[in-house]
Amino acid sequence: MCIIGKKTKEDRNFGDLSKRFVKLLTAFSFGDLFPHLGWLDVLTGLIGRLKATSNELDAFLESVIEMQIKSLENNMVEEDHNREDIVQSLLHLVQTDQNTRLTRDNIKAILLDMFVAGTETSSTAMERVMAELLRNPRVMKKAQEEVRRAVNVKQVVNEDDISRMEYLNYVVKEALRLHPPGPLMVPRETCARIKLQDYDILPGTRVLINVWAIQIDPEVWENPEDLRTTPLITEV
Repeated sequence: MCIIGKKTKEDRNFGDLSKRFVKLLTAFSFGDLFPHLGWLDVLTGLIGRLKATSNELDAFLESVIEMQIKSLENNMVEEDHNREDIVQSLLHLVQTDQNTRLTRDNIKAILLDMFVAGTETSSTAMERVMAELLRNPRVMKKAQEEVRRAVNVKQVVNEDDISRMEYLNYVVKEALRLHPPGPLMVPRETCARIKLQDYDILPGTRVLINVWAIQIDPEVWENPEDLRTTPLITEV
């Protein structure tokens, strides 16, 4: 709602579409690991599925932008810009700032980041936190008691309440350490020749950082695969 301001009939389909998109992005790709074998991704159908999903996403985002443009043209947006949703704010910037280089493709990219990266990773993290709490009843009980103390009888939890939940904060961070939503992070590419330990890495080399392996490294963490509820780390 904060992104487009209203519900659309395509919302349910977009939920499935975003999950499919994330799954394809994390799927095995010959081209990612062996660039000279990238043509195999065409034979496996990965490239075709990526293009089809990308076209569907583009069509959805295009419809969102068009819907908001029509709202602006029909004076359906209130004068109070503090109540604008994100799409309206971006369109308002394009209309009022002649020096802006923001294009429609830029707006689509921003929305895609918020829809996919901002929702799929959050839901994945929530599932992992709940799974760890179910595996650790003692931790769940202590977290529940802290939440009840902080919130008391209120129906709505606000940021001030969350700032008092230190124990729950540790639990969430630990769940993220054990189960990062993006275990390999976003691929990087070297821009210069470097030497890392005993390896010579040429410019243009695609680098995949395994953050999950870092976060359960037994040389750094004591009992690395256990859920810990205090921010303790062994010295390296």
